[in-house]
Amino acid sequence: MVIIISLVLQTRVSQEDIQYSLLIFDNKSGYQSIYSPSASSVKVSLIGSGHATVSIRDVELNQTIYFSKISGSSMFSIIFPHPGYYEFYMDIENGGYSVSMSPVEVGFPTKTWNVHFLYASLIAFVLVFLNWGKKNDSSR
Repeated sequence: MVIIISLVLQTRVSQEDIQYSLLIFDNKSGYQSIYSPSASSVKVSLIGSGHATVSIRDVELNQTIYFSKISGSSMFSIIFPHPGYYEFYMDIENGGYSVSMSPVEVGFPTKTWNVHFLYASLIAFVLVFLNWGKKNDSSR
């Protein structure tokens, strides 16, 4: 039941509903985190100077979802696979960076749609199987 409610809520989220805060990194290494209220595909813009290593980690799964070395400003896309907290780490050699994010696709990003479809199919199969078992029991 929880999965069905979650699927319904995810389909009702729109791009205007999600806003991410601006992250600012100065001349040193550091961690900052954000919360994504929905699974989403996000465009990330790094604006600044200097050389840096960027790492984005899914806090819930303790898994790195993006890693790169950059020089100057950069832009890339990532997918937050589920609602939750994500940690940005930047190791800056010199200079500073600001990180802005904007949602491209929310609710069911293309890469996560298959997983949600499989869950929904599994739930439907289990419900049909349970209902079929009840019909066979009542006919005896």
